[in-house]
Amino acid sequence: MSNNSSLPIIAVGALGLSSVSCAISSLTGFLVSDDSNVESNASTSNTSTSNTNTDTSDTSTSNTNTDASNTNTSNTYTIPHQIELGADGWCWALAHVHQDVPGCGRICSSWEYVGSKQDGTWGPWADTTIACNGAKLDEFWEKQDDGTRKLADGYITSKISDGTSVLCTTNDLRGREGSVYRVNSDGILDYYPSPSIAETWNPDWNVGIKQIADCTGLTKGKDLEMKT
Repeated sequence: MSNNSSLPIIAVGALGLSSVSCAISSLTGFLVSDDSNVESNASTSNTSTSNTNTDTSDTSTSNTNTDASNTNTSNTYTIPHQIELGADGWCWALAHVHQDVPGCGRICSSWEYVGSKQDGTWGPWADTTIACNGAKLDEFWEKQDDGTRKLADGYITSKISDGTSVLCTTNDLRGREGSVYRVNSDGILDYYPSPSIAETWNPDWNVGIKQIADCTGLTKGKDLEMKT
């Protein structure tokens, strides 16, 4: 049974971002405004590097843990089939664990809620059943007496890979649509003030820019300077 009181879906209006695996295409043009801000003057669509989904079902491809997922070290453990945070408005918050489980599609979970993109569910743990053994949710979410969960020691929530170029579809951190940021660390987006500065950090900064459906809750970092 799902509880729709706190859905992880972010409405993006006319931009109509597609589901999980949003096709990111390179921005076809950028303008530098009078204050040298890097802004987009072309529409983009999102692509996802790990999943391919349609509006009616999730098609899981093979999942390889990258920078967005956990790797085994002395202090961290791997969450099965973990992927980056969603760029389509589903499973996007920093407290979320995002998985793409073969046969189950996308599973999203946090300390308070859990849900399945494929089944259209999202609600409190006590009220929501996820019939997906492959997600192994109880392995990394420890049950608490109040019905919530706690992420077990050694596991981390999903994120967006460091160094990725992103822009905010809504609630831009600068209040300027089209601003392009560089992901620095969890929740920190450093701003590219100009294309020339961006190129010193990443020669391909404007290739495959990922759109974040809603940047609410993310943090703006510093304005980047020329990297020498």
